[in-house]
Amino acid sequence: MKPQIRPSTVAVTSSFVVACLLAAPSPVSAQVRIDSRALELEFSGRLQFQLQTSSCDDASPAPTSACAEEAPGLDMFLRRARVSLEATIDERLTLKLEPDFSDVDEVSLKDAWGRYAFGSGLAVKAGHFKRPFDGFHLTSSSHLPFERAVVVPGVPSARLASYSGLTKASGLSDRDIGFTLEGNPGDGPVTFWLGAFTGGSESSAGDSNTEKQFVGRVQVALDVGATPLELAAAVAASDAPYTAADGGTDADYYTDFELWAERGGWDRPGLLVQTGLVLGDNPRLDESGATYDLSLIHISEPTRPY
Repeated sequence: MKPQIRPSTVAVTSSFVVACLLAAPSPVSAQVRIDSRALELEFSGRLQFQLQTSSCDDASPAPTSACAEEAPGLDMFLRRARVSLEATIDERLTLKLEPDFSDVDEVSLKDAWGRYAFGSGLAVKAGHFKRPFDGFHLTSSSHLPFERAVVVPGVPSARLASYSGLTKASGLSDRDIGFTLEGNPGDGPVTFWLGAFTGGSESSAGDSNTEKQFVGRVQVALDVGATPLELAAAVAASDAPYTAADGGTDADYYTDFELWAERGGWDRPGLLVQTGLVLGDNPRLDESGATYDLSLIHISEPTRPY
């Protein structure tokens, strides 16, 4: 076995905030691949340092201020610090493990899954991984030229809610525990995913209720010349637990849909365009199961980007 070492790329990102936060996710990264006749191992990792400031550090916020609290005048932190191990056995079974050390004193698990590919163009994937909903979240952060969510230190997240921030806070996107049946019949232009996930895992490490979340996605790659065009449609049926009038716990399912289009590619020169539309039920329910007034919703998110 002969290791194949790819050159690393180095970049330092900075974020300066006056009215909004800009954060380029270009990390220090490296990759090593080891191939043998039946086994392929790939070790990779990336480290992203972020520097940000906010205009909310001037003084105690006034009642009419957009700032909800004071924030550090200059904040330095690790945005991502990940190590990844991916193993493929006999071109059929793929295993991936990716912990994140960005909190320095804590370790969080991003990816932990296994995928078995059948000869018919079908595969089964199970573990902790991204749900097939919201094309922005499905795009790896190592490819994005900017952060998914707009986060300004000291400013309530509800005032800066982004497309991908709303889908994650609503329990529609990002990682969860579950399994999918996925396929690309005949290596053609159509790819599909059908999956079931916990949907109610507060810690993302175990299930917390009986109901589940069901997600389906179909994506079509169109041949329109040198620049690829991909169109996708997705649907998610998610459980929303709440406290019933008798004090017990009940749940209702809500349904949401996504339409997605992407023109261009990260590995191709030229313009890249991504656009998406999500519509459906409002999953933010009060204790009686009634729909919230949208103007009163506050989505709880950390001060730093998730």
